Amino acid sequence: MDLRLIIGRLLLAIGLLLVAAAWLAPTTIRTQLYGTNLNLAWGIVLIASGSLFIFTARKS
Repeated sequence: MDLRLIIGRLLLAIGLLLVAAAWLAPTTIRTQLYGTNLNLAWGIVLIASGSLFIFTARKS
């Protein structure tokens, strides 16, 4: 099994957990840092990175 596939799945799972945590958090926690929801932002970054890892593993 390709290592990129394992890393991609891990990043994808953590990203999905962060996005879920961002949606379930109360609004006071969401907007503490300059009105930015960091869990949502980093969740999207990790989902994109994990998808890229999985895509490159499947292409080779």
